[in-house]
Amino acid sequence: HTHQSPKRGRSEDTNMEEKAATASPPRSPPRKKARNATGAAGSVAADTETQAPARRRMIKFNWRKDEEKESTDAELLLTPQKTGKTFVVSGGGVGMDHAQLRAMMVAKGWRERGIAESSARGAAAVGLVWVELMPEKRFDPRCYRVHCALKNLLDEDRKQCICNKGELHRLLAERAPEAAGRWLAHTRLLCDVHSVREGEVLILRPVGQWAWAGYEIYHAYDERSLKEGKRHLLKQFPGAIASEYVVDPLTWHGRKCHMRMYWLVRAASRDGSRPFQAELWERGKILTAAAEYHTGDWDNKEVHDSHGHSTPEDLLFPEDLEGADTADLLRQMREALVPVGEVLRNAAVPFAESRDAFEVFGADFLPTRRGTVVLMEVNERVGFQSAHEAEGTDPGGKYAAFLGAYLHWVYDKAIAPLFDEAQAILGMEVPPGRPADH
Repeated sequence: HTHQSPKRGRSEDTNMEEKAATASPPRSPPRKKARNATGAAGSVAADTETQAPARRRMIKFNWRKDEEKESTDAELLLTPQKTGKTFVVSGGGVGMDHAQLRAMMVAKGWRERGIAESSARGAAAVGLVWVELMPEKRFDPRCYRVHCALKNLLDEDRKQCICNKGELHRLLAERAPEAAGRWLAHTRLLCDVHSVREGEVLILRPVGQWAWAGYEIYHAYDERSLKEGKRHLLKQFPGAIASEYVVDPLTWHGRKCHMRMYWLVRAASRDGSRPFQAELWERGKILTAAAEYHTGDWDNKEVHDSHGHSTPEDLLFPEDLEGADTADLLRQMREALVPVGEVLRNAAVPFAESRDAFEVFGADFLPTRRGTVVLMEVNERVGFQSAHEAEGTDPGGKYAAFLGAYLHWVYDKAIAPLFDEAQAILGMEVPPGRPADH
């Protein structure tokens, strides 16, 4: 990730929607034929496992009222009382240890069912579908054929209002300009930037469904670097953006760093029984650059880019962020996400196959030496990899303890309110857990 500097919103932000709308959409890379990791309906592979979910999500994106009503009427019947405490885990192999998830669910009286049996035609609905990316960085297409009362995934097209960085900046500047000026870097469409002021540094980056697929992020600090970045980005991404860069980041042992915080969003129930809810966990991860921070040398990614792979060990917020008022940083981060939640409120809806839905987003914040934070972006791919995942170690059990605390937080906030309350009211008895066919 690269990072930006907070500035007051400016008038050209309001023109971003018009100019982005008139720009032709970016061409999908020829080598990418399967659906991407977000499940966006672009080019799809020839196999029927991929085609069916893609077609269904394209219909969902069009949001035709008759199709909405048809799916809604069916899924309203999938109450926790009818499905019981049964769950399916889909995907895995990318960061999260599902052994801890399964152990927690079984200990709480749930029975696991396999994805194969649950996605078969005529299979009984399950209580919960927990979806994770597969190693090839996409979702198992069978997860969209499992009917359930609850899924940990919101409709993927609609949530782009916050996960597409350009859209997030545009919508906040339009709907909450004061908050945008306080919490976001000043951002413009790259096509509108024709010069760089003396001492100014800009981050030039693509936005859109293919923006994550290995494309470069550029720094512009003079006319030459601006021209070079525009030449590389605008042909493929007409809606690319330019944001101002933070020059006074807080550091961890001299390295630039940012926090990956976990923001849980629960969509309003289809029947109106439960309202939209959003909550930021008090803990998170700290990601660092590879080398010591200094101004200048703007093209050196080891100095200016912070990522999981450049972080030397598992660093956690708040305990490992030294020299900062972490309680005040947490307060600021929660306040910054309030207007983001309002942008997402009406767009947070379940997929057609699930009655209710929640999702945990990765909100990236950059702390500054001034004691403030900058909201960098909101990610739909949370990224739970350990710094020691490659060697298969966990010094002191630090990461396992962190993951366990995270899973119990998600359960208490998103799952228990639907299932454990229903079980208590009805006096439901749930058989002990059993192994599943995966």
